[in-house]
Amino acid sequence: MNIFPDYKYGNRSLPVTDTASNEGYDIYSFEKLQFRPKALTNAIFITPESIYSDADRTLTYNRINQLRIFRYPNIQYMEDPSDSTGTDL
Repeated sequence: MNIFPDYKYGNRSLPVTDTASNEGYDIYSFEKLQFRPKALTNAIFITPESIYSDADRTLTYNRINQLRIFRYPNIQYMEDPSDSTGTDL
């Protein structure tokens, strides 16, 4: 699972300059990473390789909003091309 804490539309074509990993989450930053990886991943209840859960997504949005760090958090799911069932994540 990938996390981009400083993603902005203007950054979309810039190279990633800082990375970190924690508990199966990969964190990518376009500038120096300003957050401890564990602080970010503790707010995320969507787990890598898990079945989609709307409750986990809502809980994650709520917890990220409680951090009061991000203006408009966005969670995107991408279809796994190797998954023959057509499910996401």
